Amino acid sequence: MQSDPHIPDEERQPAGQPASMPALSILTEEEKREAIRDTHRFDLRRFLGMLFVIYGVLVTAMGIANPAADKAPTGGIPINLYTGVSMLVVGSAFFVWDHLAPVADEEILRHAAQSKAQAMTVDE
Repeated sequence: MQSDPHIPDEERQPAGQPASMPALSILTEEEKREAIRDTHRFDLRRFLGMLFVIYGVLVTAMGIANPAADKAPTGGIPINLYTGVSMLVVGSAFFVWDHLAPVADEEILRHAAQSKAQAMTVDE
């Protein structure tokens, strides 16, 4: 399939993208930067990692500060210490996952362009 020579390169749809998909040219450079920044900043993995780490620190501190308190009801197992350390590991894993496999910028821009196109059709 040949592309139309009358359509500028920046307005052509990427290969494999349906014709109904909006071109990225409807987004300004500022909107593109903002979409990428906000998506990376508010990634759910960061929030989950932060919650696990905060609670892990608190539970680990309780396990270290008063180990006898949690050994009696659990049959001698320092459950707060084990649980706190486990939560720290899980929280750290979320941060590593976010760092090693961030959301692709192209995917963010595609969704942002699609959202803006939908908003534009609703406004009309």
